[in-house]
Amino acid sequence: MTRSLCLAALVAVFVAASPARAQDPPAEPKLTKSDLKRYRAAMAEAVRAAKKGKHAAAIAAYDRALAVKPNDLAALTDQGWSVFVMKDYDRAEAITRRAIAADGPNKRKAAAYYNLGRILEVRADRPGAIEAYVASLEQRPTRTVREQLAKLDPARAAEMDPLKPLPMLGPFARLEDFCRTAEQKDRTPCPAPGQGAHLTNVPSPYGEVLWFQAGRDACYVAFRVGQSWFVEPKGQGCGEDDEGTWYPGDLQVSQLVPGGNPEVVFRTRWQSLEFYLNDEGYARSNTTGCDAALVACGVPAKGTPSCIYLPAGRSSNSFCSGNATEEWLWQLEPVFSADGQVEVKGTGPLDADARLYLGRRKLRFP
Repeated sequence: MTRSLCLAALVAVFVAASPARAQDPPAEPKLTKSDLKRYRAAMAEAVRAAKKGKHAAAIAAYDRALAVKPNDLAALTDQGWSVFVMKDYDRAEAITRRAIAADGPNKRKAAAYYNLGRILEVRADRPGAIEAYVASLEQRPTRTVREQLAKLDPARAAEMDPLKPLPMLGPFARLEDFCRTAEQKDRTPCPAPGQGAHLTNVPSPYGEVLWFQAGRDACYVAFRVGQSWFVEPKGQGCGEDDEGTWYPGDLQVSQLVPGGNPEVVFRTRWQSLEFYLNDEGYARSNTTGCDAALVACGVPAKGTPSCIYLPAGRSSNSFCSGNATEEWLWQLEPVFSADGQVEVKGTGPLDADARLYLGRRKLRFP
């Protein structure tokens, strides 16, 4: 496999992002080291207070973090939950909706949608709660959310197969057309300069295959079929922030499903960080683990190109960058058959979320 960064061919595909629309949230100013220190200290204090059940103190600490980073998804999500626990439902809903509108990793967005579902349940908005739980599961399937959804709508919960293929976005005549879509209004610049990997020597039906970064923390797999571009529907939280570091892995075209067209497979890793206060009151980070993920997208003989998303592994090892061999706690891998079946096999002591994917089921993919 050949991979390069910022190729001339990639530059030729992309153009600069369109200007931010009037309704976009104001861009946050560039943070100094002092700003980041204050943010991390406030977040560490808030998390510690919330864990002790001191939610009033946590809310105040989150306010201090948000004074530095007003659109921070982590602070808004966790503050919304603390306000919910304090039974101020109007404010909890307003803060949580701000969190949902913010940029950030899928797992954080999933938590915000789950929190919104809990809030709407208390407010007797059953349809709204169901849709919030569905949105959470679409971002990141977890047992907790699926069980909560099943209490309100068992049939909808049964439909939420975490391995269900999702239609790709497109077709686009050019990738810059994707960058101009309403869904990307707050993800400028698109593509982010100097980020991405581009494959050109790929088998039919693909003309080009790549991943690219859109804005600060969203990355996408895309490919060209004939003169049309298709982009994965969910995207991935990527880059580096105060919650962790994203590492792009292998991007390749391989035969996952026997027969038909090969699939585009992208494997990534996310190293999670946790901040705490030391005895001197300074925020420090601690690596809490490494999560591997698989995104596979393909073109069927008839119909719309689609993608599946699978957590591929979890490790407690801090060497998530790929510079060392991880000691995986567990791993998952899909095994497809030509008759429209897939079996997800696991190794190691799987946690509850990983067990959601296990087993054999009908799955027409791509």
